[in-house]
Amino acid sequence: METQCLKSLENVLNYYKNDEEVLIWINNFLKNDLQLKIKDKNNEREKIQKLLIEKHNYINDFLNDDNIKYFSLKNVREDVLYIKYDGISFKYCPKDDIIHNVIQDLTQEKSPLLSNMKYDIADDILILISNRNLFEAMPESSTIQNVISFFCPMFFYTKEELKYFLAVIGDSILKKQQNNIYYIPECSREFLSLINVFYKDYTGVDANLTNFKYKYRGQEYNNSRLIKIKKSISSIVYINEYLKKNIFNIIVISCHYSLRYQNAESYLIKQNDEIKNSVLYLSKNTKDTIITNFLKEQTESSTTGNTISPNDLYFLWKLFCDKKNMPPPLYQAEFNERLKDLEKTEEGHFNKISSSYLEPAKYFKKFWNFSIEITECGEDYFELSEICELYNIWLKHKMSKDMIIKETKLKELIEYFFPDVIFDNNMILDRRCIFWNKKEDIKESITNKFMKQIDIDLSFLKAYLSYCSYCDNKKKVNIVSKKYFEKYIGSIIPQQYIKNKVILKEFWLSF
Repeated sequence: METQCLKSLENVLNYYKNDEEVLIWINNFLKNDLQLKIKDKNNEREKIQKLLIEKHNYINDFLNDDNIKYFSLKNVREDVLYIKYDGISFKYCPKDDIIHNVIQDLTQEKSPLLSNMKYDIADDILILISNRNLFEAMPESSTIQNVISFFCPMFFYTKEELKYFLAVIGDSILKKQQNNIYYIPECSREFLSLINVFYKDYTGVDANLTNFKYKYRGQEYNNSRLIKIKKSISSIVYINEYLKKNIFNIIVISCHYSLRYQNAESYLIKQNDEIKNSVLYLSKNTKDTIITNFLKEQTESSTTGNTISPNDLYFLWKLFCDKKNMPPPLYQAEFNERLKDLEKTEEGHFNKISSSYLEPAKYFKKFWNFSIEITECGEDYFELSEICELYNIWLKHKMSKDMIIKETKLKELIEYFFPDVIFDNNMILDRRCIFWNKKEDIKESITNKFMKQIDIDLSFLKAYLSYCSYCDNKKKVNIVSKKYFEKYIGSIIPQQYIKNKVILKEFWLSF
């Protein structure tokens, strides 16, 4: 470059060598003006360099703040969604909020050098954030622990099984090649659907969760995996609110596990034998060995002439599958075919076989058939807890059996042996029990004025508390719920005596 400069100057001097005036001007320019221009140019260059360094440092500090980090997620229209992370939770952040933060930060007072460039800096920051894929974000341990503590042990049995489930979700979101089928219980259908719904709300596409299945459809066992999820997952209102607020946390943690362990299967390999045997139960067995395991675990050989009906044996089969946290992995016709070698009676019952698991079912069917009656549509209902309490009392006093059955098991028995029963959450509709006339108890307590003098208006709540006290004094075993009491009190007390959930004093003085 120096040689080129000298050559250029030499050419100019040669061109004007006979023009004394121009040569004088060139000489003066080289001695005076050129030095000033070079100095100005250097000052300008230093200013720009300082500005660029400060701009770089500001952007770098903004993007690498220890307290706040930003990531991006593209939707199906290629629009960029911005996600803000405070070290605890990932949350959607409108683009304008980021721009506003930069503009508010780069004021003339705080940053005189950068204040005139604040809009350009904000644009540069957005571009850089758009290259930070949310799926590759690294969640802090506090974020991971918050999610784990919510789901486990309330909805998942162990942390390892929850992490495996999340890794599978991550594999699905990241579209990693996977041929496995992941069986999860029917009760978790809405839960998985909500994950997909909230994911799709932001991205415009499904979360690719088609490898999760709820029923057996003839798939090969070698690619089948079982994931245990508790029935409490069906508490959709509770789950819905949590997923709505934490969908990005779940997405990030799921992708984190998928990337950290390469995929869900690699994570599974690192777990203890108990976890692996549970997840891989189908892949480690054949249809014949599963039937053998079923008969060994659920039945006993008998020489006393005990028999089990095909219907009861299939009930035991479903219990076995529930214990293994899997849908029945055989169609019913195939299940029956694989039992054809078992000895049968003339009536078609399986001979010389018994099961201790059938005893609770046997007593329950007897209780139900004897004591539960069908009512007209909407006439009455029982809560599952009430039937459970009545059944346990009946077992003790009528059958001299000191066995306690839980509500979840009772519901399974009802759904299996009496599939026509209609449930509304934990309410059994259109049924009554001969051991307890709920309406009659309410009517009796009101007719007797709860065994006290009443000459004032009585709210439904106070009336219910008086009813409870009455039942206690009368040593009644069962008490209806407040909801039931308020629902049916109107059929006992004339409407002119009820106003805004208050029983007017005129009613109590009328008799």
